[in-house]
Amino acid sequence: MAWAGQGEGAAAESPANPARKETRRPFRYCLNTATIRGQKLGLAKEIEVAAKAGYDAIEPWVEAIQKHVESGGTLADLKKRIGDSGLTVESAIGFPEWIVEDDARRAKGMDRAKREMDLVAQIGGKRFAAPPVGGCGFPKLD
Repeated sequence: MAWAGQGEGAAAESPANPARKETRRPFRYCLNTATIRGQKLGLAKEIEVAAKAGYDAIEPWVEAIQKHVESGGTLADLKKRIGDSGLTVESAIGFPEWIVEDDARRAKGMDRAKREMDLVAQIGGKRFAAPPVGGCGFPKLD
């Protein structure tokens, strides 16, 4: 397998974005948007930054997807913007409270997770990361 810049045919134009070169690599690069979250760019700009930096995919936070919609954007437009940038959504990160000892709170958290997973799916997302929100304060295990 040839790496970018090595050997003949190592780079080819991306059909989704002809200006962007794709390389044959053993894995793809994905930007977890948390790494630039402090810049407060908004999801549209984060997509642009990821594409310009040469990433193959993004992992946005669900909160950013929701803010995009609340500010007048649509999920269909967001999906198109991501695709037009030559990116995919490999995963997204949400924070529903799902690992709690209270049945009602857990059910509410699972309902929230389902809604958030639907948002992610609508923009082409394949996976959903859900850290163990609510998993604090348990007795220490020996």
